[in-house]
Amino acid sequence: LCIEYPMRGYRGTGQYGIEMDMGDDPKQSGIFHAVVAILKGVSFLAGRPEVDQNRIGTAGSSWGGFFTTLVAGIDPRLKVAASFFGSGNLQMGNNWWGPVAVGGKSTAFLERWRTTLDPAFRLANTTTPVGWFTGTDDVFFWLPAVSATYRTTRAPKHLALLPNWNHALSATMDEQVFTWLDIHLKGAPPFIAVEDLEVHTGDGDPAATWRFTGSRQAAAAELILSYGEEGNWASRWWQRMPAEMRDGICRVKLPSSPVTYFISGTVIDTNGYRSST
Repeated sequence: LCIEYPMRGYRGTGQYGIEMDMGDDPKQSGIFHAVVAILKGVSFLAGRPEVDQNRIGTAGSSWGGFFTTLVAGIDPRLKVAASFFGSGNLQMGNNWWGPVAVGGKSTAFLERWRTTLDPAFRLANTTTPVGWFTGTDDVFFWLPAVSATYRTTRAPKHLALLPNWNHALSATMDEQVFTWLDIHLKGAPPFIAVEDLEVHTGDGDPAATWRFTGSRQAAAAELILSYGEEGNWASRWWQRMPAEMRDGICRVKLPSSPVTYFISGTVIDTNGYRSST
C-alpha cells in the first residue's frame, strides 16, 4: 500500500505542507498528519482478509525513510522497517537547517524537536527491527544523525553504508533493502552481523578491527576513511581500504596522519550485501 501524504504540492492533494519547522502545536505540522495517514494505512491493511496481520512491514525512501524511521518507533503492528536514506536525530544537523551551530535554531527549539517530531525519539522503546541503507554523503540526512539513530535503537537493527553515493543506492543495495524485509517477514537468512569497530594504537602500526558473525558467507571486507574535521558531511570524500579477514575478525592498518579522519568498517557477503559498523 503506497501512502498519498495529505500534503499540499508534494505528491499529495491535502492541505498540509511538509516542513522541517513547527509552530506552537506540533500536532498541526505536516509531519504529524503524514504519520496519521501512515498509521491509518496500517489499519487498512490489518483489516483486509487477505493480509497476515503478523507480517506487515514498511519501507520508504528519502522523506519516506524519514517517516519509516518515525513510525517504526510508534506502531508495534509493524514487524520490520527499512529506510532508504532517512533518519532521526536531525537536531544534530541536516540539509534543511544546516549545521546546528550556525543554523539559527535555538537550544529550546532543538530540544522540542527532539522530543516531539524527530524520528529517533521513540526508537529506544520499539521492538520493530529497523534497517538503514544510505550513502555516506547523503545530502539531506547527514552521517552523524544516521549513526546516532542506529545507536539509539534497541530492537534488531542493521546499517549498510555505501561510500560516495549521495542520495542514491546501487541496484544491489536496493535489493538488500527488500531482503531486509524478507528476513523478518519471510524467514530469509539474516545478514552478517558486525560489532563495533575498535582502534588499536599501542606498539606498532595503528590498526582498526571489527568482528563479524552470521550464516551468510563473507566475500570481502573494507574500511572506509574520510579525512577532515567534523562537518561537510554532504561533500566529503570516502576512500575504500581492503580489510584482511581471518577467523571472524577484519583488520586494516591505519594511516598515520596529522589530519583528523573518520572511519567505518563493512563486511560484504556473496550477494554484495553490506553490513557496516
